[in-house]
Amino acid sequence: MNIETTKLELMHLLLQTQKESLLAKLKTVFEEEQVDWLTKKLEAKKSQKQK
Repeated sequence: MNIETTKLELMHLLLQTQKESLLAKLKTVFEEEQVDWLTKKLEAKKSQKQK
């Protein structure tokens, strides 16, 4: 899967949607993933400092 192609396809779909509920769900997914990513990054830094 080419990530840039996937991003463009998703952007195209987002621009076409008229469903606010769908956009809200997608936003929630991105927010949850961002929190998970930041949490994992902070935990990794803590582990490195403790070694």
